Amino acid sequence: MTADAQTTLSVTVEAQGLLARFGAQPVVRVDSREHPARWGEPVTLSVQPGDHRAKAFYRYRGSKREIAPAGRTISVVAGEHVRLVARASGENGELVLRRA
Repeated sequence: MTADAQTTLSVTVEAQGLLARFGAQPVVRVDSREHPARWGEPVTLSVQPGDHRAKAFYRYRGSKREIAPAGRTISVVAGEHVRLVARASGENGELVLRRA
């Protein structure tokens, strides 16, 4: 990779059935900074090489409560593009955040 290659982290929150229809808003948090998301569309951020804390969850509009949070620490190498996907796991709708 070249020295000027961009280092990025993408997080996609997959649609959770009826949640999108009932006003649930996906949110991505990387290193304590929140980024509004859209169901099924990646949030792509430029990051410094190193470890980053990524978290995905949803909340209902007007609420600050995190619903079904899933997080992990991910190591990103210079010039790398890391892709993560948050998917519902099981019947309770809890999210699981994994590398894509």
